[in-house]
Amino acid sequence: IHKRFRVLVEDELATLVTPGATRFVAHAGPGWAPPRVATGTDHAVLAIGPEGGWNTFELDLLGQHGFERIALGERTLRTDTACVALLSRLQETLATG
Repeated sequence: IHKRFRVLVEDELATLVTPGATRFVAHAGPGWAPPRVATGTDHAVLAIGPEGGWNTFELDLLGQHGFERIALGERTLRTDTACVALLSRLQETLATG
């Protein structure tokens, strides 16, 4: 558990994520478009925010650290629902290349 988001992203993220892993941040927006996954990548990181969604600062900071936005639609989902839905779609994308 990290209490300070900025410290996590700026100082600790590199030690927690496999080098070369594709990075995604889930945020409500236009419907699903299969994310771009780098050729040969077999690891991905998926950042799913709090129940109320990410704020602009958080999205910008994640974007500066290589996270691409993905969404399942305009509606903000509960965190547990978003996890299952996004992981299944991401796994499908990684499996089909």
